[in-house]
Amino acid sequence: MMDSPPLLQDHAGAAPGAQAPPARPRAARRCGSTTLVMPAETSPVWKPTMSPLQQPSQPAFPIVKASFLLTATALLAAGPDALGLDAFFGWDGTMRDTLLLTGLVAWLSALVGLVPVALLGPRGVLPTVTGYFLGMGIRMGACLGAGLLGVYIGGLPAKPVGIALTVFYLPLLLVEVGMVGRYLSHKDAPSASSMPTRAKETHA
Repeated sequence: MMDSPPLLQDHAGAAPGAQAPPARPRAARRCGSTTLVMPAETSPVWKPTMSPLQQPSQPAFPIVKASFLLTATALLAAGPDALGLDAFFGWDGTMRDTLLLTGLVAWLSALVGLVPVALLGPRGVLPTVTGYFLGMGIRMGACLGAGLLGVYIGGLPAKPVGIALTVFYLPLLLVEVGMVGRYLSHKDAPSASSMPTRAKETHA
């Protein structure tokens, strides 16, 4: 049986006395009567980058723009609300107080409800959703509490208060949902730098 040929050096022609680089890991394969020694293949290594939910820097919620939009929505809703109260119940001092109470409560509760979103928004998508639900609880609690106080303590009629509060509440809610949804859609879109990159590491 013939002896196996000597292994070829990785760097042929190296200067005498020069330090050889570290050898690669080798895998032995037998072919007939000869054993071949081949470098072991390296496997690709995944290097995931930070996900969009974990990015420390997030865009701030546009609280000033949102406040202007909510204020304009409340002013626009006041007109149809006043016309509806006048048409169904007749306009008097009681309807005026009802309109002022429900309008102020719905507007102020909508502004306060955006504070958790503005505070938690820069922390990520999930904190933004949490802040939105916290704000929803604030709005609902404030509107229901003010309506009950106006009816049972202020002596306002229950039906006009419920109708006026609903007319103010729903448009403000739709505007707020639209703004928060637009904010989340911009944050949820991953950028090219946040996508996982695949790097193939090789040993020299």
